[in-house]
Amino acid sequence: MKTLLLLIILIISNNAFGQSRLTLKECLQNKYSENAIDEQWVFHSSKADVERLDKPLVRQHLTNYIIYAVNLTYKIRPDWVCRCIVFFDSTNQTFLLQEPLSMDGINPKLISLIIDKPFKDSSSLINFIKEFHNLRQIGSKYKFMLTRVTDSLLSYDIVFFFDQDYIIKPYNETSANNYKSKDIMAKLYIKIDDYKIKDYIELNPKSKF
Repeated sequence: MKTLLLLIILIISNNAFGQSRLTLKECLQNKYSENAIDEQWVFHSSKADVERLDKPLVRQHLTNYIIYAVNLTYKIRPDWVCRCIVFFDSTNQTFLLQEPLSMDGINPKLISLIIDKPFKDSSSLINFIKEFHNLRQIGSKYKFMLTRVTDSLLSYDIVFFFDQDYIIKPYNETSANNYKSKDIMAKLYIKIDDYKIKDYIELNPKSKF
């Protein structure tokens, strides 16, 4: 009886996931059709390769969203197929798009989701940010390299790595020896107060914070 119940739960869960993915494709098709005005991306179902991503720390704090990786085609360069991240709210059938870092910077609506989120301690906050940044890195050769940790501030270099193989290898995100200053494309500063993210600021590497 217990085995049968577990099987039923598994079937229902798989059906729900399949339905969610179908709805996501419909939302993407509606927004990023070839005839869409003022959109730089085109969604081709045959090229999409939709993949659900398991990011438990991000899901724990962004409970309304299911996270997917999906291929989108750059409209003015049809040969550019880019891996993007989609935060999909299946209840409201809406989504937030994280473009590759090489194409865009911050999605303000996405960042607003993590502002003032409470964490139990510094470690849980930093681990959440690391997983969040792992998502933002997908589809590009950029990495977030942690350079400073205090009770009120996390500082990062956003670095471009020319070696494609480096992206998929383990790395020490606090090691400044892994890159040169000329490869720092931006600086990131995360203001913290009482284990909450209060601000998330990306600046040109030559700008002063």
